[in-house]
Amino acid sequence: MKRDESGPGADATELEGNLSVPENERIQEVTAQHLYDLRELTGFISGTELHDFFRAIADGEPSPSGTIIFKAKEIQNFPDQPREQKLIAHQAIALLNSPLWRVAPDIATYLGIRDKLSEDESLVDLREGAFHGTERGPLEGTVKAQLIYDLRELTGFMSGNDLHEFFREVLNEEPSPSGYQDIPLEKLVGSKLGQVAIREMNSPVWQKLQTIKNYVGR
Repeated sequence: MKRDESGPGADATELEGNLSVPENERIQEVTAQHLYDLRELTGFISGTELHDFFRAIADGEPSPSGTIIFKAKEIQNFPDQPREQKLIAHQAIALLNSPLWRVAPDIATYLGIRDKLSEDESLVDLREGAFHGTERGPLEGTVKAQLIYDLRELTGFMSGNDLHEFFREVLNEEPSPSGYQDIPLEKLVGSKLGQVAIREMNSPVWQKLQTIKNYVGR
């Protein structure tokens, strides 16, 4: 089966570059459950591909227990692993290590929470070091309100009332803006709720898989 090259993490090289979370926050041990959850929430590979991948790394077992642990570096360099499965391994690790803002829109559309964006639409417009502030580079660029809506729908990181208050703080009293409304990142930094949003955006995907599953009832 040919893999879908347009889905989340299709460009593993990009995800492993400046869009990944800091080294000390990246996943070191991957459980089978991480991979089951990632597949369920993003559809980044088919079920058949996941079973074949497990056969290659779990002694021929196509559906191992979710508690089985693999070293992240080892599954990307497994001996005699076919090229296609090496690509899957790199793609999976890249997705797990991505900040949530990078993958949340894909999860929201895959789960049917909202319609898929057209190819020319993006929820972020970032500059070098964006989201990280002065310690890791300048905080420049914008996010669209839709990204905040997506995060709220996926993790419930703030209440509905707090969401309206957040928008009032950063958008001059507008409690329910259009999803296309741009929000300057500097506005987030100047708001207490905005700082909560930044922390959620920057959370590694691997740390949020169970939260998302629990919140959306998967």
